Formats: sequence, C-alpha cells, structure tokens
Amino acid sequence: MRYKATRLGCAFLTALLMIGSAVLVQAAENAPDLKRKINIAGKQRMLSQRMAQAACFQAVGVKRKKQAAIMAQAQDAFANGLKALRYGSVELRINAIRDLDALAELDVVDGLWPAYFAALADGADDVAGLDEVSAQSGPILTAANAVVVALEATNTDASVGAELVRLVNVAGRQRMLTQRAAKEFCLIAAGVNVDDNRKALSDTLALFERSLNGLMYGDADMGLVEAPTDDILMQLAFTADLWNTVRAPFQKAVDIGRAGSIERLTVVVNIDAVLKAADEAVWMYENI
Repeated sequence: MRYKATRLGCAFLTALLMIGSAVLVQAAENAPDLKRKINIAGKQRMLSQRMAQAACFQAVGVKRKKQAAIMAQAQDAFANGLKALRYGSVELRINAIRDLDALAELDVVDGLWPAYFAALADGADDVAGLDEVSAQSGPILTAANAVVVALEATNTDASVGAELVRLVNVAGRQRMLTQRAAKEFCLIAAGVNVDDNRKALSDTLALFERSLNGLMYGDADMGLVEAPTDDILMQLAFTADLWNTVRAPFQKAVDIGRAGSIERLTVVVNIDAVLKAADEAVWMYENI
C-alpha cells in the first residue's frame, strides 16, 4: 500500500523531528547539569561542617569576629543551596532535582536544618552548647551526603561517564573533609567528646589523604581513576602541599587529645587555603 503525503502527515513528521531534536538537546544539557548538581549538593556537605567548625572556634575564642562571619556566610549558602536543589537556580546554574529518591533525601536535610541552625547559635555563644553542635553535625552531613549519592545513581543513561561522576563526588567530598577535620580538631581543643573526636579526626585524616592520592594516581577500590589532565594533577598536588600546613596540628590533637593556642591559630589561619584549593579542583573536574 502506498501512502500519499498530506498536510496532516507532514505535520506529524515535523512533530516527530521536533521531539527528536528536543531529546538531543535535553541529552546535551543533562550531562553538565548532573555534574553541576553533584557539585552543588556536595558543597552542602562541606557547608554543614564549615558552620560547625566556625561555631566551635568562636566558642573557644579563636578569631571570633572572623568565625562569626564565616558561619553566617555558610548558613546563607546552605539555605540557598537547599532551595536551589529543590527549585532550580539561575544564579547557581542548576535545574530543580526531579529524581524522587534524591528529593526524599533532600527532605531529610530540610527536616534537620532548623534544629541545627539553632544549635549552631547556642554553640557559638557558649562552649557548653558545642555538645549539641557535635551531635547534630553528623546526621545532617549524612543526610546531605545521601543527596549526592542519590544524584550519582541517576546517571543511568551514562550521559556523563560513571568515572567522571565519581571523580566529581569524591573531589567534592575533599572540601567537606577539610572542614570536618577542623571541626573535630576544635572539639578536641574545647574538650568535647575528646576520645570520640580523636578517633573521628584520625579517620578523617586517613580518608582525606587516601582520597587525594586516589584522585591523583587512581584507586580501584574507591572507584577512582588517575587525574585526567595535567592541570588537575597539578591542582591536586598544590592541595596536598597546603594540607601539610595543617597536618601536624591535626595529628598532634589525635595523639595527645588536646590542642594549644599555637595549633589552634595554625589551623584557623591555613584551613581556608586548603578548602579553596580543593574547591578549585572540583570546578576543574566539572568543566572537563
């Protein structure tokens, strides 16, 4: 049977072509958007710990004015990040999360956030309030990380290479580990759950260093391939050099269970440079 071309038939074919083009455009947009979402969601992990370490250093009296500004900025960024992930953001250049599993994990973060916000204010004002900061900073970090894991799992159509998605995730986690280490160090200095925080800080140092080595040279067990470009390798090496400025006071706190004024100041003065270098590596991965 032969079919005659009609206006209706032509319109139908045109519609199919338009749908096909839209699918291609959507696929082209999905790859960078997924990497960007994982980057922003990963940054939420870091901010959860940055707020805690800033509150702690305020409480123990190390550069209080600076730490108050850091905590306020981190709180604003965290709240804006939650909104951006849920509703999309032109400023942060991400579309709204649509995956139901990722949204469910985001709901958990939303539920924990108000109480954590209040605990941070109390902890910054009084060392006695740091127990609650310590208690709440773990669950909100776990919840924020679950959002990242759920987003990583949405890469079912391989619009982004699985290896690259993993690299963006782990490189982003490095930012968080700098802040978690500073938090655990400060809690030791403040005398809060010292034995638990010594163990936690030891684990944080080990994870940061193994992950950094894996990002540079590969680690099959962690699902990491070696740095894909020379520029990224150099940035990771730069991060490692900066990390060495805070490594000694961190390890001393682990070893003896306390931190003196010199060690506290060393960490406060240098930790943001490590964070900035680690953050730059994430953006380099995202823009591959």
